[in-house]
Amino acid sequence: MYLITSDEQLRPYLPNALKTVAGELSFFDKLSADLHASEAWLTTHFVAPQFLESLGEEEKELGLALTRRIVVADALLRAIPQLDLVLTPNGFGIVSNQNVVPASKERIDRLMATLELTRDRALQQLLPMLTHIPDWPQASYFGATLFPFMDIAPLLGHRDHFWSRHQDYQPRLVQMEQELADKFISVALYQRLRRAQLSGSYSILEADLINRLRAIELALLRGEKLPILELHSMVTLIRSNPEDFPEWAASSTAALYTDQSFHNKKQSGGYWF
Repeated sequence: MYLITSDEQLRPYLPNALKTVAGELSFFDKLSADLHASEAWLTTHFVAPQFLESLGEEEKELGLALTRRIVVADALLRAIPQLDLVLTPNGFGIVSNQNVVPASKERIDRLMATLELTRDRALQQLLPMLTHIPDWPQASYFGATLFPFMDIAPLLGHRDHFWSRHQDYQPRLVQMEQELADKFISVALYQRLRRAQLSGSYSILEADLINRLRAIELALLRGEKLPILELHSMVTLIRSNPEDFPEWAASSTAALYTDQSFHNKKQSGGYWF
C-alpha cells in the first residue's frame, strides 16, 4: 500500500473510534485487506497515488489528503457489514458487552450512506486536479463526455450515489453526443469541446457551445424533446465563425447543411411553426 500504511495514519479518519487495548488487533490490521482493495479500486478507476508526485507541492499534498480520505471511506464501506460479527466454532455471533451494544440497522445504513457521500464528494474534488497530471491514464474515460467531473448526477437532482450514477449515465451520454456530433456539431468539433471542458481552458465561443450542449444533454436525459431550433442556432453560430471552428467546415456534418434553402413546389408539404 502507498496511502495508508499504519494505524497512526488511519486513526484521523476514524472519528469516535475507541482505543485499541493491549492484545487486540489494531484497526489498521483489521482493515488492511479492505484498504488494499480500495487503493487498487482507486488506481483502476481514477489514479494511481504515485501519479500525484508530478503535481505541484500544495496540489500534491491536497491530492494525497483526498485520496487517503477516499480510500478509508471506501474501505469502511467494504468492511462495515462484517465488523460487528465474529466467527466462532458454532457460527457467527454479534460483538457485544455490557457497555457497548451493536448499532441498529438504521444507524449502520446511515453511516454507510454518509461514507459513500464522503468518498464521492472527495472524488469530485480530486478529479479536476488529475487533469494536471501528464499522460493521466484515465483521461480518456472521464474526457469521453462533456461531464468529466462526476457532476451529472447532482445536476439531474440526485443527492447520493454520485459515482455509481456517473457510471450508469456515461454510456448514454457517449451515444447521445455521438448522434449530436453526427447531425449537428461534427465529431471533430465535439472532441475539441470535450478536451476544452476537461482541461478547463476554452474560448468564449467554446464555453458558449459547451454550456448549451450540456443543457441540451441534461434535458434529453430528463426525457425532454430534442430542441431542434436551439441546435440549428448553434450550427448557425458555428458556420458564422469559420475561423474559430475550422473543423466543422471540413466535416461530413457540414455537407448536410450545404443547400438548406427551401424551394416551394406544389408537391411540397406544409410547415407549421
